Amino acid sequence: MVFLMTPNHQMELVKRFPPSDVENLSVWHHVLVRALSSDVRHCVEADIIGLTQKTVTEWQNGGYKLGQVTKVNAVLLCLLVVVRGKSSPEEQCMSSATRTVTQLWSRMSPDQVQAHPVLQCTLQLLLSISAVLIKNVEPQVICQGLSCVEALISQHCADQLLLAALEFLSSLGKIFVPPDSQSQVLPKLSGLFRVLLANKSWLLQQHALEAFSHFAEITNHEEVISQSLSEEETKTSVVNYLSKTVNGHEDVETRLQRIKLETPVIEQHNEKLESRENVSDKLAAEAVSDTEPCPKRARQETSTEEEYSRYIQTAESALKALQTLTEEKANTTAPPPQWLQSRLQELQTLITHISSAVNTT
Repeated sequence: MVFLMTPNHQMELVKRFPPSDVENLSVWHHVLVRALSSDVRHCVEADIIGLTQKTVTEWQNGGYKLGQVTKVNAVLLCLLVVVRGKSSPEEQCMSSATRTVTQLWSRMSPDQVQAHPVLQCTLQLLLSISAVLIKNVEPQVICQGLSCVEALISQHCADQLLLAALEFLSSLGKIFVPPDSQSQVLPKLSGLFRVLLANKSWLLQQHALEAFSHFAEITNHEEVISQSLSEEETKTSVVNYLSKTVNGHEDVETRLQRIKLETPVIEQHNEKLESRENVSDKLAAEAVSDTEPCPKRARQETSTEEEYSRYIQTAESALKALQTLTEEKANTTAPPPQWLQSRLQELQTLITHISSAVNTT
C-alpha cells in the first residue's frame, strides 16, 4: 500500500511510527523501502542505520550480554531490509552499515552461536547483510566470516544457517580478492563449496548448486571452481544441474532412500504449520476467556465484613425498636413527634445512597 501513498502521507507514516524507535521496527521490516519517495526513503534509511549503530554500540558497551541480542536482531532485520532495498547505494549509508557488520563479525564465536539459538538468528542476519554489502567488506572480515561458517559446519549447525551461508558464499563471486588475502580466503571458499555441494540433504544440495552456479558465472577466481569440484560425484551433479539434465531412471532403493530423506523435512514443515495453528487457537481461547466472568470466590469472613455485619445489625435493631415504639404509641392519644417524618425521610435517602454505592462496587 505504500506505493499508493503520496509523499506527504508517507511522511505522516514516518512521524506516526518513527523508525528511530525500537518498538516501531516491527512495522518497518515489512515496508518495501523502494516504494518510498526519495526524501522519505533517505529519512527512514538514516534512522534505521543510526538506530542499528546505536544498538550495537550499546550492546558492546554493556558487555555483549545475551539478554540484549533480541534487540540487536530486531535492528539487524530492518537493516537487511534497508540494504536490500537500495538500488543505488549511497557511500555514507553503505560505509555506516559496513562498520556495523565489521563490528559484529568480531563477536561471532562459533561455539556460542551453536549453543544459543538467538545468536544463530544474529549470524543468519549478519550473513545475509554481508552478502549485500560484500563489495564494501574488507578481506579480513570476509575471512572471519568464512572461518565462522567453516567451524559451524563441522558442528552440524542448523539448516537455516547453511542457507544464509550459501547466500554469503555466492556473493563472493562479485569481488576480486586482493593477492595478499587470496591464500586465506580462496582455500576456505572452495572447501566450503565442496562440503555443501556434497551435502546429502536434497534441499541444501539444491541451494548449494544454485549458489555455486551463480558464483561460477561471475567470479574472476577460476581456481575456486576447479578446487570445489575435486570430487567426481560433485562434479557430475554440478554438470547435470548446469546442463539441466534430469535423471529419468531411479531404482526402488534410491527412491526409498530419497523419500526417507524428504519425509522428515516435510513432517517438520507440517509440524510448524500445526504449531502456528495451535498458537492461534490458544490465543483465541484466551481472548474468549477474558470476556467470560471469573468464577465466584468462596465466601470468607474478613475484618471488613465483620464491621459491615456489626453496623447493619445495629441499624436493624434500632429500626425494629423504633417500629415497635411507633406501633405502641399508635394505640394511645400521644402523637409521634413532628420531626419524626422528616428524619425517616432522611434515613430513607441515606439507605438509598448506601444501596447505590454497593451496586456500583
